[in-house]
Amino acid sequence: MRVALGEYSTPEDSLDLSDTFELLLSDPARYHPAFPYEREIRLHQFVTWIYFSKDSMFMVRVAGMLTAARYLGKLEKKLLGSDRRAQSAKELKLLLNDTSYRKLFDATIGKYGGWSAVVETLLRCNYHDQLAEHRQSSESVVQMIDYRFRYLDHGGADRRQANISHSEFYCWKEQRERRKEQQQEQRKTLSWKTIRKRWSLHKKSAHFLYVNDRFALISSLGSFGYESRLTQTAADRSRIRQFLGYSAYVARVLQGTDDSDEEAKSEFYIPENVKPLRLPTKPLTEADLQITGKYKEESGEMRKS
Repeated sequence: MRVALGEYSTPEDSLDLSDTFELLLSDPARYHPAFPYEREIRLHQFVTWIYFSKDSMFMVRVAGMLTAARYLGKLEKKLLGSDRRAQSAKELKLLLNDTSYRKLFDATIGKYGGWSAVVETLLRCNYHDQLAEHRQSSESVVQMIDYRFRYLDHGGADRRQANISHSEFYCWKEQRERRKEQQQEQRKTLSWKTIRKRWSLHKKSAHFLYVNDRFALISSLGSFGYESRLTQTAADRSRIRQFLGYSAYVARVLQGTDDSDEEAKSEFYIPENVKPLRLPTKPLTEADLQITGKYKEESGEMRKS
C-alpha cells in the first residue's frame, strides 16, 4: 500500500524501501500516479534517505517539501502564463481549481500542514548545508565499502580481511600514507573514533552510498535546474533497475563479512525481481594490500586515536 508523503509522524519511522522501489520500477503506461510528479518526489526522497538513513524521516520530509514546491512552481508558471509564482489569494484560488495543481498540493504541502508549516520547517532546517555535511561524512563509509568489495570481488581469499575492522584500518591508515606521500605532515587526519562514528551514521545505507558514489543515480540534489534531471531519471526505469542491481550485487559479495553482524541488522532491501549486476571495479593495488597487511601490527595504535 502506498503511503502518503506526509503520514510519517514518529522518529522511529523510516522510508518504506519496498513501496518506494515498487513505485519507481512500475510501468508509467500502466501505473497511474496518485498525484503529479509522485515518482520524482519519491526518487528525491530516496536519494536523500541514502545520506540520512540513521535519522528520522525529518530530512526525507524536507526533501519532499522542497521538490513538491519546485514542481508546484512549474505548474504555477504554466497555469498563470507567465514566468512568476502566484502572488495573490485570487491567483492561488485559480491554481487550486486546476486538478493537477490541487492533487499535488493536497498530497504534499497540505499533508505537511500547509504553506505556513512548510516555511517554518524550512527556516529551521538548511537542507543543502546538512546534505553537504552528510555527504562529507559518507566519504569514509564509501572508502570502507570500496576496500571490502574490491578485495572480495577480485579474488580475495580470506574473508576476514574484508570485515569492518579491516576496512576501518584501511581508511585510517590510507589517509596517513597519502599525507606522507604528499608531504602534508600538518594536515589533520581522521581518528578511528570519527571513522566508527561515520560508519554508525551511514551503515544502514552503506551499499547504496557506495553504488551512488560510483554510479551517480542522481547528482546535484536541490541545485538550480535539478527538476529536469530528476524527471529524466525518474522516467528511466532501466537506470533505476541497474542501480538496484549493482547494489544487490555489492550486498551479496559482502554478505557475512562483518565482525558484529551489523549489516544483517540493517534495513537494506532490494526487490526479489531485481537481478544482481556486477559493478565494474579494478582490483586493489599492491599498495592497498600492503596497508591492510599492517593491521595486526598497528590496529592497536588506530584504536587509541
